[in-house]
Amino acid sequence: SRGLGDVYKRQGEVIALYGGPDYVKSSWNWATNARPVGSTFKPYALVAGLRDGVTLADHFNGNSWTPPGNPTPVTNAGGSRYGSVTLLQATTKSINTAYVDMLYSIPDGGAAALQAANDAGLPSSVDWVPDARQAPLGRPQVSPLHQAAGYATFANNAARASLTGGCDPSQRGRLELDHALDTSPQHELW
Repeated sequence: SRGLGDVYKRQGEVIALYGGPDYVKSSWNWATNARPVGSTFKPYALVAGLRDGVTLADHFNGNSWTPPGNPTPVTNAGGSRYGSVTLLQATTKSINTAYVDMLYSIPDGGAAALQAANDAGLPSSVDWVPDARQAPLGRPQVSPLHQAAGYATFANNAARASLTGGCDPSQRGRLELDHALDTSPQHELW
């Protein structure tokens, strides 16, 4: 099943929300319930690297490799091997191995990626483990609505618009939302 959330970047206002085709058959709201997000979590890892002084021109391992203390190799989609790649190339091609290598190269890289996601407006959940291997590969669970809000922070020059509100059952699922732009320094990505 699919869910969709679309957020106006400046105010945090929900423009569109699609939670699934039939509420009677399944009351699970795919737009507001979190699940692993895969490579769509990489922008937060990118922010973690940039904050630590990594540049888009820095090189990382684009081939399969095994992180220290972990017996399972990190691989790329389809087993692709890229050799040494810049962070810009890793971002353009969504190269898993280079992103994991980048987070391993900075102190507490996994935690730094999770912090960047929090700073962009994503709420933490119990599965958010500060693991440099798991964070850039999208193990952390995020809802489409919160992911849209996090990406809106990027589109809004790193100023986060906070989402609050809830559904009123008497309004047949209409989402009521309070919003405010929060540009305080603790909420800026860079």
